Amino acid sequence: MMAERRATRVALNAAGFVFVGIGAVGIVVPVVPTTPFLLLASACFLRASPRLHRWLLHHPRLGPYVAGYVGGGGLSARAKRRSIAALWIAIGISTLLVFLRLGVNRASVGTALLLLVVAALVTRYIHRRPIVPEDGLPPRV
Repeated sequence: MMAERRATRVALNAAGFVFVGIGAVGIVVPVVPTTPFLLLASACFLRASPRLHRWLLHHPRLGPYVAGYVGGGGLSARAKRRSIAALWIAIGISTLLVFLRLGVNRASVGTALLLLVVAALVTRYIHRRPIVPEDGLPPRV
């Protein structure tokens, strides 16, 4: 029983570090998302190691991506703008690639519409999240 718990903790910590690595790459590579992977890392660390979870939340570079969301489900205004912009750029490129690869036909139009609906729903979700301060100061009104 103890060995299973230890193995689970080790696996969750390993997955958490993989997600931190991918999220860190996302900081410098515009197409790779940052926040979702850091949220996954946060969830893994939360279940396996409170120390690593605290480390991630208080990390000077990585913490701001997840701390507001973990603390209250919100994002900074800057994070909202960047997330929505990256989402639509990625969806636009994906839609273009679908048409270039498949041509204009029923399948490609259906796929493109599906991508656009998903992007609209994700945009709505992000837009509805509360705005949290980026620097600890209350948001300007």
